[in-house]
Amino acid sequence: MFVIYVIWLFVGAIATAVLTVLVWRSNNATHAAVRAEANSRTEEARADAAKANERAQALENANLLLREKVATLETASSIHGTELSRQKELTAKAEKDLLDLKERTQPRRISQAQHDRITAMLSHSPKGQVQILYISGDREGFDFSNDIAKTLNDAGWISEVSGATFGPTAPTGVNLIVRDVRNAPPFAAAMQQAFFAVGIPLAGTENERFTEGEVRLIVGHRP
Repeated sequence: MFVIYVIWLFVGAIATAVLTVLVWRSNNATHAAVRAEANSRTEEARADAAKANERAQALENANLLLREKVATLETASSIHGTELSRQKELTAKAEKDLLDLKERTQPRRISQAQHDRITAMLSHSPKGQVQILYISGDREGFDFSNDIAKTLNDAGWISEVSGATFGPTAPTGVNLIVRDVRNAPPFAAAMQQAFFAVGIPLAGTENERFTEGEVRLIVGHRP
């Protein structure tokens, strides 16, 4: 019995040792598998993070390019807008200059609307006699003088047109001449006011050689 007991203890010790070795190996294998899994997941996470960083950098680069393009477009738009505004100003000025040139070169005439307004104003004012002189050989002045005479005559005035020679210093515009502007006939002031109302200025001047009450209109060259 004692021998059997000793054998049983020996066998039990061997079994315990074997079991311990197996358990240790199993634990080591499990720990190794866990570490391998953890390492694998860590590498995957690192790879994903690296890819994410690459995508973020690519997006940042794309945004930088986009911002540069936007800035370029804004600059170009500003330059284009400034140039366009300048061109519009130049065009407007050119059109105004052309209109002014046309107005300066077109013959002076009294329109129907101007005629009607002048006659309406002069019909109820003091009336008189006016001598209208134009520069001989100036066809435009001749036509304009006849327009003035017709307008005055239609308002009940007396006017006549004749050509005159003025030498090298020919007058320009339309000049209203009286002996003394401070004592001018009332109808002269009424005529000056009526023509001014329709945009035809009559420049008042004096000539002491005129008789009292004498009024002349000198139609010079177009200014």
